[in-house]
Amino acid sequence: MPTPPAAHRRPPRKRQWLKTWRGALLLVVLLAAVVVLWPKSTPSGSGPPEALPLAQKSKEPKQPNLLPGMQGWSLPEGETGTRQLEVDVDAIIKAGPRVAGSYSHGHNSTRDMISHRLEQLGWDVSYDMSTQNTPHGPKDFITIIGTWRPFGPGPGPPSTAADMTAQGPVLVLAAHYDSKLMPYHFVGATDSAASCGMLLDLAHNLTQSPPEMRNEGRYPVVHLVFFDGEEAVVDWTREDSIYGARHLAETWAAQGYLGRIELFVLLDLIGAHDAQYLSWFKNTQHFYLRLADLEDTMRRQGLLRRTRKYFHRKFNPGVIEDDHTPFLERGVPILHIIPWPFPKEWHTAGDDASILNWGAIYDMTSLIQRFVRVYLRGPISPGKSAT
Repeated sequence: MPTPPAAHRRPPRKRQWLKTWRGALLLVVLLAAVVVLWPKSTPSGSGPPEALPLAQKSKEPKQPNLLPGMQGWSLPEGETGTRQLEVDVDAIIKAGPRVAGSYSHGHNSTRDMISHRLEQLGWDVSYDMSTQNTPHGPKDFITIIGTWRPFGPGPGPPSTAADMTAQGPVLVLAAHYDSKLMPYHFVGATDSAASCGMLLDLAHNLTQSPPEMRNEGRYPVVHLVFFDGEEAVVDWTREDSIYGARHLAETWAAQGYLGRIELFVLLDLIGAHDAQYLSWFKNTQHFYLRLADLEDTMRRQGLLRRTRKYFHRKFNPGVIEDDHTPFLERGVPILHIIPWPFPKEWHTAGDDASILNWGAIYDMTSLIQRFVRVYLRGPISPGKSAT
């Protein structure tokens, strides 16, 4: 039989097998590359919604992602500089209205994000839940409580009043995460998305860089409280307002826990560019003055971004009803960090991301963090100089 033309020859069986094997190997490599590069999605219900990004903790954190103009800074104790604060505040605002009891996307997402962030940072998270009557019928309220014990684990609010002797003093810092029901799109950037972000940044600051504390037998406990139902459902009255705060005050009073609270710091309406803060209560005047001292010290050190003064060493005997009120009425010392006068955008559609002054927010965050670190070192007494 004549030999077939070269173009029609069948390759030897071994060479044919090699070509098939190489093709299969190439196909496997291509499929592996597709799997690696294909974007991953979070399974439904397995994590926080994509609208609320969360910080990922690194085992060996590198240089923090600093604000423009801060490159090369060595962040001092009590100083904030990471963009996660902006990420958290932006996420709360973009989630939309956070009307208490509505089970809206904005309210549920914000609650879940705050809880998840605290848990990520190693804080114990609990909830004070209640169903209360409102002008629009019964509503559910869920207050979030994050707890941090600088000197190790231990029980939180005591189960009985007798447990108080085994615990140390309590520092509470609080803000509300709900927003007021309005006939328009109201996201409450200063009321109080910014304050909630500041508290989350404080949680990060304390746990990622624990302060040096002089124990002195104090064993302090720190609570970050995110109140639900601060806003009135219709119009502000004693019955139609501060639902979550009233319930938590009653709960802690019944447990005999209020007597251990050395200081209750409430943040509200923070974030506008022209804010100034006054002292509202004589019995906490020394705490307010310590903040003013810290501001002066940090300003001399070049650690504040704005030249405008925040704490003016002025006492105002007036009273602003807010989440602190049911605690104040039960004898808890209150430091109310709220601007006076209120921002002009208060309870308007203009209270959105566009009015936030990030220089002021970072300054106030740094001041609050430094204040908490000073507090944890030992009691802040009247006449004690700032450090």
